[in-house]
Amino acid sequence: MEQHIVIDGIHNRYCSQGSLAKFIHENAGKISFKQKLSLAWDIAQGMMFLHSIDIIHRDLKDENVLLDNKLN
Repeated sequence: MEQHIVIDGIHNRYCSQGSLAKFIHENAGKISFKQKLSLAWDIAQGMMFLHSIDIIHRDLKDENVLLDNKLN
């Protein structure tokens, strides 16, 4: 039987830009295709990392993606 780790929260650095949801709302129509692709790629890389160490996020949505001042 597989084991899965359940984590209620992850400590991370300060994300000055807030959530991806906030960023999308405040920049509606101004986000370039290149920026969208970069954000999607970064999210996918983060999910791949979590899965590689047997962590399943279970609640991936724009409100739970936090951005720093470099939009990372």
